[in-house]
Amino acid sequence: MAANDNECTHAAEPADVQETGPLTEPALTALTFGAQFVIWSARAWVTALKLDKPFEDVSCGTFEKLDLKPARASLDALLTIVAHDATRQIDIRCLQCPRVSPDESLLRRAVAAAQTEDVFAAYDALRNWLPSASARHALRPLTDFATELAARSFRLPPDVPDAAATPRSMLQSAALH
Repeated sequence: MAANDNECTHAAEPADVQETGPLTEPALTALTFGAQFVIWSARAWVTALKLDKPFEDVSCGTFEKLDLKPARASLDALLTIVAHDATRQIDIRCLQCPRVSPDESLLRRAVAAAQTEDVFAAYDALRNWLPSASARHALRPLTDFATELAARSFRLPPDVPDAAATPRSMLQSAALH
């Protein structure tokens, strides 16, 4: 995965920064716990990959403690596909970053869509990163991850489009006549 390898410069945001700074980077704390967990999970996975450490070490065994082992396996399968087949660099931030990247917002939206069984929206989100065949292949682990989280009450709210991650299917269209 071509993860964001830029050195974090977020160290400590000024106290006067609002909960929702620039439209492209909402505050992590403004999201629901389930959405925060999804983003944290992806960040932990990428951190483990970059440090060449076991995910369980980086995540401090969180998935095991919460009885989410199947979700961990699905997350691993999903992000492995993304890591191998992404058509562009994916911006997954460090574990301490207070802002949510557009790609992290896209992941959150994909999980929310999968939890509501909106297969087209989930697939369309994956297509922002992957070729069509890989997106079809990644749809199963995405759905499994989302379903397992929902079963453990890590339900994400229905998606409300934001400027940070609007899938192609949600963009305005114009009549050409």
